[in-house]
Amino acid sequence: APAFKDFMAGIRPHATLASPATMLEQAEAGLNRDVPMFKPSPAHSRVALIVGGGPSLWREWPNLRKHITRGGDVYSLNGTHDWLILRGVGPDVHVCLDARADNAQFFTMPHREVTYLIAAQCHAEVYQALDGYQVTQWVAHAPGIEKLCEKFQHKPICVVGGGETVGLKAILLAYMAGYRKIRLFGFDSSYEGEEGHAYPQELNNNERVIDVEYNGKMFRSALWMARQAEQFAEEFGKMARAGCRIYVHGDGLIPFMYRELTQADEKVA
Repeated sequence: APAFKDFMAGIRPHATLASPATMLEQAEAGLNRDVPMFKPSPAHSRVALIVGGGPSLWREWPNLRKHITRGGDVYSLNGTHDWLILRGVGPDVHVCLDARADNAQFFTMPHREVTYLIAAQCHAEVYQALDGYQVTQWVAHAPGIEKLCEKFQHKPICVVGGGETVGLKAILLAYMAGYRKIRLFGFDSSYEGEEGHAYPQELNNNERVIDVEYNGKMFRSALWMARQAEQFAEEFGKMARAGCRIYVHGDGLIPFMYRELTQADEKVA
C-alpha cells in the first residue's frame, strides 16, 4: 500500500463533482438569488460541534449528546442533517458545498430553526428544497470565482478557502463565525469494514476504496477521504496558529492522525 505522504496532491474529493465550468455557472445563478450572505463574526466562547457521517458516529452518539446538553452549537453536514433530526436533535447550522443536484436528497426534513449555509455553487434543486427556510449563502474558493464575484460587488462576499470537502469548509466557516473551540464527530475519513458512513449514502456507492498507511497504521479510504485527511493535517496546524482548538472524537484515519499530531490520550474529553 502506498504511504499516506505519497498521494498525489491533485486527487479530487469526488470523481462525480460538477465540472469547474458548471460550478461557476451555478455559482453565478446562486449569487443572483435574493438570499443573505454569510458574514464573519467576532470571536466568542461558544463551542461548535461539527457532525460528519463517518461510521464511528454511532459509538460517539452518547458523547455527542453530552456536549449538546452542555450547550454546544451543532453543525451538520450532508446526511447527518436528517440523521440528527430523527434522533431528536435539530442542528443549529447545516453546511452544504457539493454542486450536484442529488444533494437535494439531504433535505427531506428541513426545519425552520436551522440556518442553512448553502454554497453559491449548489444546484438549483438544493435551493428549491429549502425554499422558505433560513438560507444563508457563502462562496467557496474555486478557479475563476474571484473574477465572477467582481460582478456582485454590491454583495458582502467573503470567499472561503481552506480544504476541498464540506467537512473542512465547515471548520473554517465555524472559525469565521467566531468559534475558537471546535469538536469534530464522525470525521473518520476511512471505512469501517464495508461501511464508509454511519447511514446509507447512495451518492458514495461504488467509490474506489484504497489502503492507506499513516504512521504505521493501515486504513481503508476512498480517494476523497485520503485527500481530506491530508488537507486536515494542513488545516489543523493553521487553525492552531490562529488560536482555534480542534478536538477530534471517534475512530478512523483523521482521529488517529489527530492523536498522532497532538499526542493526546486515546479518549478525548
